Amino acid sequence: MSYWSYALINGRLGEIYFDRKRGKIVYEGHSYLRPNERLTKVEANALQHDVARTQLTYYRKKYGLN
Repeated sequence: MSYWSYALINGRLGEIYFDRKRGKIVYEGHSYLRPNERLTKVEANALQHDVARTQLTYYRKKYGLN
C-alpha cells in the first residue's frame, strides 16, 4: 500500500510518494506541483499541515531529511 504527502523537496512544493515497510519509510518518488494548480479546501489544509512537518532533499536518486 502506497501513501503520499505534500512536502518541500529541494525548496519546491511537491507530493512525495512513500511506503512503510518493517517500520521504516521507503520513498518511491515525487512530483512537483505547478504554481497555478488549484487545490480544494481539504487539500489546502493538508498542505499546510504536511509542509510544516516534511522537508526533504533529493540528490543522486536519494532522499534525505532536512
